[in-house]
Amino acid sequence: MKKLMATFFLLGSVALVAQDSYFPQKENAQAASRSAKTTKSSNSPKKKTSPEKKTAVAKTTAAPQEKKSEKKPESVVIPAGAYPIDRIEAVVFGTEATDIVTLSDVMRIGFDGKFHTKEDVIAERLIFQDALHYRITMNEEAVDEYMAKVAKSMGGTLDDIRIMFAQAGYTYEEGRRQFAIMYANNQLIDHKIRSRLIVPEHVVLEYYEANPIVKPASYMLERAFIPATPATHDQVKQDIEQFVKTGKGMIVTWYQLPEISQDDLAQDKQYLTKLKEGEIGAPQEINGGFEIFHLRSKVAAHPVPLEQRYRDIVEMLRRPKFDELLEEYKKELLSSASILYL
Repeated sequence: MKKLMATFFLLGSVALVAQDSYFPQKENAQAASRSAKTTKSSNSPKKKTSPEKKTAVAKTTAAPQEKKSEKKPESVVIPAGAYPIDRIEAVVFGTEATDIVTLSDVMRIGFDGKFHTKEDVIAERLIFQDALHYRITMNEEAVDEYMAKVAKSMGGTLDDIRIMFAQAGYTYEEGRRQFAIMYANNQLIDHKIRSRLIVPEHVVLEYYEANPIVKPASYMLERAFIPATPATHDQVKQDIEQFVKTGKGMIVTWYQLPEISQDDLAQDKQYLTKLKEGEIGAPQEINGGFEIFHLRSKVAAHPVPLEQRYRDIVEMLRRPKFDELLEEYKKELLSSASILYL
């Protein structure tokens, strides 16, 4: 009890000091002056006071003191050209944590290259809190692995991920946290929604047969360059034509080219599509000499196999129902959450 009283006394003293700090300097000076006078009068010898004076003193003491008016803080004047750097848009009171959504969160472009509304950001935070409820989280090593996997799928490196963070307006740590949120949310959505969407195999097969995708023919070519001068032009051309027919009479250095699709061949190279495997095309005059092409192999145009398209077809067929269930899930989270909009 003594400790409690002492604590109460200390708290009262702190409150008193805090209150005194709001007094104007003039009033503090007057208070100090009154305190000094009181101390001086208490130290001086007491004098006898007549009954009339005692009554006057009592009346004076009993007179009500005027209430001191506290000085209000001055209002802040915002310059005409000023604009907010950031502000709190909403506070999300979730089951796992209290999350703050700022203006910068809403104005940032997402990693999907799209801008999102305030409601989108709030829904994302609520889904993440639901993921935390199901203990779907990522440690630092898992975040690193996930970032490396995304970088590889993009054909880049972790430095490219850093650049992507900066372009989207994230610091490196903010970007890492956003990756963790994306991963957790995707895992939860897979568990709650995608796992419930089953597309029968016969439906996939029907769609595949009704909507074929034909892969164009592709070619493996070798190229050779034979230099010629104006003086040797005609003779070199005859030698090349003889070599094309017989494969003899010249020593040619071939350079292997990457596989190329028929759609990617230039118009003046479309004649190569008519060659048979092993044949050499007619010489083509270019600057400084001639070029010839040797067709090593080709793959004819053919439909893309079902096993290569199966996953994409399933994803496309269940997309409308997935979007519907996802919107219902978001509405459920928003209706059950406590959100303070500012």
